[in-house]
Amino acid sequence: MVKEITLLRRINKYLKLEGFLYKNEITFLERRIDVIGLKEKKIFTFELKVKDWKKALEQAITCKICSHYVYEISW
Repeated sequence: MVKEITLLRRINKYLKLEGFLYKNEITFLERRIDVIGLKEKKIFTFELKVKDWKKALEQAITCKICSHYVYEISW
């Protein structure tokens, strides 16, 4: 089984290659956003999950408050 840290490393590599400014594990409204990125004045959030996809969807809904684009990445 793939670990969440593996997904995190892959998304960080992608964001770096694409020229994003990004930060991992941000607290927002008492929840944790796995990755938040900024590019061309747009905010992107990424929720990474290897299990419990329902929780990922709940977190993604929260992310809609603070970002232009929300991605839920599952394995």
